[in-house]
Parts: sequence; structure tokens; C-alpha cells
Amino acid sequence: MVPNVPMVYLDAPYEKQWKVTINAFRVGNKPTFKNGAKSAFYFPEKEAFLDSFNPYIKIPHSVGTQIFSAFFHDQPDIRSDDDGLLYGPCDINLYQDISLFVNDRYYVKLVPESYVIDIGKKDQCFLPF
Repeated sequence: MVPNVPMVYLDAPYEKQWKVTINAFRVGNKPTFKNGAKSAFYFPEKEAFLDSFNPYIKIPHSVGTQIFSAFFHDQPDIRSDDDGLLYGPCDINLYQDISLFVNDRYYVKLVPESYVIDIGKKDQCFLPF
């Protein structure tokens, strides 16, 4: 979801979860990060579930570290707590857009305003990954 950009609605029957596939993601809007590292990542299709009752974006532990290091490439202050929840600075200007390539057809763009959540901790916001 991007502020001030119309949403595309897909005709789908109501379900508690929708199964989709994801086979790529991009961090930011440029082909590389400032240091020259690539910002787009492609991989074999993985099943993903969109859950209408859950605010988290679930990533398998087997690839979590690699994906988090790409998502937060320019942000060294990301930390996890004892429960594995991610926290980082609340300044949304420190984060980049994350685009997921879904069903080999759509890009779902997550802007920092949608995934940096102020939960009242001093200088620490929740990142729902």
C-alpha cells in the first residue's frame, strides 16, 4: 500500500488466508544500494499466505537472516528481542520501500509508513517481520 496511490482490487472469495507465491523482492527503487550491492533478489517460487487477521509478515527461519539483511541493508540498528521480534529506530526516513513480486504478476509495495510501527517504546519501533 502506497499513500496517495490507488489500490488494485482483485475479485476473490473471502478466505481467512489467501495462498500466493513469491519469487522476488526489491529493496528501494534503484537497481543497486549506495555501495553497489544489488537491491533485487530472485529465487525459486515460495508459497506465502496472506492472513486477514494477522499483521505479521512471516518469513521462514531458514532464509530469515538473509532476507532481513537485504531488507535492512542500510539500517545497522535493527535488533531482535528474546521472542524474536524485530525492533529498529522510529525514523521512517532510515528505511526503504520493500516490493514483493507476487504470483509472478504483481508487485506488492510496502512503504516504511506501513511497516515501522510505533508501540510507545522510547526510540524503538516494531518491525512486523
